[in-house]
Amino acid sequence: ALIIDESEAANYLLEPITDHSGTVVLWEQLDRILEYKDPFGQYARKRLLNLADDIHEHLAMVFHRFMSGEANGQKLSITVNDTLLEPWDPFCREEDATIALTPADVEIASTSGLGIVSIRPFVLPQQHQFSSQAAWRRASGPSKWNRQQGLYIYRANRLIQSGGWNRIRTIDEHDKLARIAVDFFPELDAAFSLNIEKASVKLPGNLRDKLKPIITTTIKTANNRYRDKNSRKTRKSKADTRNQQNRTKQSQRDHNTDKDDPSSGSSTDPPPRTPVRQALEESAGIAGEVEALERIVHALVDKYPEVASELGW
Repeated sequence: ALIIDESEAANYLLEPITDHSGTVVLWEQLDRILEYKDPFGQYARKRLLNLADDIHEHLAMVFHRFMSGEANGQKLSITVNDTLLEPWDPFCREEDATIALTPADVEIASTSGLGIVSIRPFVLPQQHQFSSQAAWRRASGPSKWNRQQGLYIYRANRLIQSGGWNRIRTIDEHDKLARIAVDFFPELDAAFSLNIEKASVKLPGNLRDKLKPIITTTIKTANNRYRDKNSRKTRKSKADTRNQQNRTKQSQRDHNTDKDDPSSGSSTDPPPRTPVRQALEESAGIAGEVEALERIVHALVDKYPEVASELGW
């Protein structure tokens, strides 16, 4: 990294901070990152745009407490390619259905003395419990639902680790609603084996022991919410209602067509559950992608009702 003095900087570098203080980061010679022979070609440009999207998500996640004002009361603004980023809260605390479990503080010793580790467990809502589908999709995070479950470790309010169970347990589809905030400050850097890039940590042994019962309780709550039969019935009922509405619309269209064709029928009976539909639903259950299949089916019914009907939806 090369720090440029203001007197040496080009005007386009100073323009973003003309009216206020801030830091401008300029990246050059990205041909090695893009890995294309022609860094100005169409594929390189597309790759660069995809990388910019990844940067958006990463910064919005890592610095979300500073961007929301939670860290020090002042909101930090970050823009990438003139796009103002919105903070991404892993715990969806603005959602009414989010469950905040009992927090805990653990005292940890390090070479720099004693420090406090704050632990705050959360269980996120199911898909239909979110305020909107857009909110549910955004809550999935950069790595999507399964990979975003687990521990969110902060060092002085900056996110160092986003998800994963640090070998305390494995990732499981049924636990994907469980996320736990773990906070420490610089005096415990040595205890957490923080690397020089501040990009990875290791849990102190005595903290792991304290975390295990908290994780167990959080997982149990998340698992119960995920498997909640009443909640699933509500979600299935909503899906069935939408499907029935779409079938009714299609039947009405067929009926209007039949008026011009005396030889055609006008049955409104729902299609049978075909072997293809059964196979898809069972496979989605095994793969842990039931919700994804539901979204695909809804889109299929809306866009291609005839195909959906042939498959049994």
